[in-house]
Parts: sequence; C-alpha cells; structure tokens
Amino acid sequence: MSRDKKGDFTGSHQIFQTEKPNTYKVIYCEQNYWVRIHTIAWSQVESENQRTIQIEYNFGKGWRPICLNPERQVTLLDLGISLEPRRVLESSDKTLKANIRYEAFKDAQKEKAN
Repeated sequence: MSRDKKGDFTGSHQIFQTEKPNTYKVIYCEQNYWVRIHTIAWSQVESENQRTIQIEYNFGKGWRPICLNPERQVTLLDLGISLEPRRVLESSDKTLKANIRYEAFKDAQKEKAN
C-alpha cells in the first residue's frame, strides 16, 4: 500500500504468499513473497513521489503495517532489470518481456565487446 504524508491511502498492488504466473520470488522483512515486476516498479515510483510504502494486512480491525519500506528491500535492479520503473509501468506484460530480453541481449553484447 502507499500512503501520502497525512497517512491517507493512495494506492496498492497485490503481493502473494504463493507462486503465481508471471511473479518473482522476493523477500520482504524476512518473509517470502511473490510479486509482479509492475509491483516493484510501482513501489519505486510511489517512493519517488514521496509516498510511504508498506506491506499491510487487515486482521479484522483495519489495515496494519507488517513490513515497512519494501521498495528499499527489492528493486528492479535486484531482479536484473535495468529498465526505468516508469517505463516498466507503461509496458504491458508482453512488451515488458520483450524489453527485458532485449536489455539482456544488449548487456551480453557489451560484455562480449569487452
């Protein structure tokens, strides 16, 4: 979830406790989760926009934070993705996969040249 400086809700993305299609395994606050690339990019952009990012859970008494600053714990670069977060958010899953393959190819060509 993201919240503004007053603590008001501004947006959210879903993360999973079990593997789902098109997700990556990550660790937030020593707990395994599976997330989409778009979720990681979204958290980075929300942080750039001065919003507070935290993993929250509703235990039946309202939303409570269970992990603070996940955007600092996992970034796109940690997954080997050098695309800018905003570019990721603008891409469909299909386009994103093609862009990631292209970036990997480009990086491999640079390494060959050196």
